[in-house]
Amino acid sequence: MEARTFRQLQSLLAAEVQRGRVIDTEARLFRTFAEHSQQADRASFQRWLIAAELQLHLRRLDFGGLVLLRPDLLEQIALRLVKSATQDPEGGGCLPLRDLDRPLEGFLDAIEPRHRNLLGLSSALHLLREDRALYLDDKGLPRLIVPDRVTRSAPDAPDPVGLSRVGFEGPALRIFSALVVRLSLSGVFTLRSLWRHGASWDASTGGLCQIALRGGDLESGALRLSFDGAAGRQTRRYFEDALMSHLHRVARSARRACGFVCAGCQTPVAPLQVDRRLARGFDALSCCVCDTRVSLLDPLDPLPGDAPSIASELDRAAEGRKARHIAALKLMGKRQVGDYDVLLVHLPSDRPAVLKVGEWLEEQGLLPWIDAWQGRTPLQGGVLDPRLDTIKAAAVVIGKDSSGPWEDPATDELLQILHQRRIPLIPVALPPCELLPYMPEFLDPEDLVDFRLQSPDPMLALIASVNGSPSDTLT
Repeated sequence: MEARTFRQLQSLLAAEVQRGRVIDTEARLFRTFAEHSQQADRASFQRWLIAAELQLHLRRLDFGGLVLLRPDLLEQIALRLVKSATQDPEGGGCLPLRDLDRPLEGFLDAIEPRHRNLLGLSSALHLLREDRALYLDDKGLPRLIVPDRVTRSAPDAPDPVGLSRVGFEGPALRIFSALVVRLSLSGVFTLRSLWRHGASWDASTGGLCQIALRGGDLESGALRLSFDGAAGRQTRRYFEDALMSHLHRVARSARRACGFVCAGCQTPVAPLQVDRRLARGFDALSCCVCDTRVSLLDPLDPLPGDAPSIASELDRAAEGRKARHIAALKLMGKRQVGDYDVLLVHLPSDRPAVLKVGEWLEEQGLLPWIDAWQGRTPLQGGVLDPRLDTIKAAAVVIGKDSSGPWEDPATDELLQILHQRRIPLIPVALPPCELLPYMPEFLDPEDLVDFRLQSPDPMLALIASVNGSPSDTLT
């Protein structure tokens, strides 16, 4: 029965595409499907949508309950955005996120303009998730930087005192972009400059690190890694270790050759000299120009007293920052369509604490409805604001007076309406609540998210409750 019903969904999706429909809402698809299937209930339909997405029949977008019926379009739109970044008049590979309609002009004209812009945002998210672009938001001007589309010339740089060369197999420009993005998100290396096929970073451990792509083609490339005089062995070790660690994940193969430069006169040491000195058991030589001692120790070879590799730690930090950037783009889309995730129901006396909770939820990509931000209550004349029709849950806040918002008649009416619509109601205790009041029957004390406790993390617990995730995923 399940298999036959799933085939019916596949047939429906194919018919919609045949009619020229590119994007739709989950709600409309469900209504259409329910007209043709006696097995249609919302929970089963959600499971079948997920299965269809896994088989690449569709792509659910991150906002508005929208479904892309031609998932191949996401990459096509992403390529148009990338091409647009090449046209940045300053040569910086910049793609403003508030002007995504322009790269899509003349493309998919049959799609409504508001949906076209949301598809642009979804494709920007696609670029972020694949490490093909870097998110920046300076002075409220959110934009993407596409590293392999930067066209400006390289800046003047000091002569390197250390260098390595790395050859790899794989799409050179795509790999170059991924390395720039990951290193820039590490928290240890701060992006200083980007130019055509090159980038430099200031290291928190001191010094300047730089990479340049040489001879890149469709299936292979070579990187030149260099460092200034302030970059010590630790900086170079951290940088090269992080770069090679990620390169091994994204390239089919990678090989590294360590190079050496005299710190006194910036004269490179010939590889043949290095090999023959090392073969005789020497770990240094005197520069043939100025007699400065040049160490021949590879910074990636551990020495006694060296700190352990931090490549995994930098990778986790990069994933965390990327997640926050993805959340920021999700929030942009949700605000455009009024796609609220959670309603925060509270008493006026708890507003300052509730606003802080709302700000943190936004950092996680969840859009909260707070009366103070909307300038109105969600219930007007007994009618719920239509923007809350698809809300996932409502958080019912118990604050400093140890009293619940349901004690206000208007708020109690709101909660009753939400309960009748089967919207999950989550009791939330905020400090300095001392004693929990008696809760009405539509609130389950077992669902309490308690911000008076540190473990389990109350914010993570609240997010899990809003998203309907099992509580044991937090441990």
